[in-house]
Amino acid sequence: MVSAPLNKESMRAAGYNFEGQTQILAELCGVKRHGMALILDELRIMLLTTHMSLQTCTKQLSWLLNSVQRKNIKRFE
Repeated sequence: MVSAPLNKESMRAAGYNFEGQTQILAELCGVKRHGMALILDELRIMLLTTHMSLQTCTKQLSWLLNSVQRKNIKRFE
């Protein structure tokens, strides 16, 4: 699927509180876990964060890294 940028201000004025197309599609499909992937030949990228401040992003990434480290430690115990 290829899409154009959304005007978030217009979307909110119309009563839609979505950050982008990914969230719209997730709601239409009835799923809670979703993400945006970019694919080019062998390159595969999935976005880890969505629209948030850099400060919030660093906190989220720190939590994720700690969570992954805890799982890896438990796996080797």
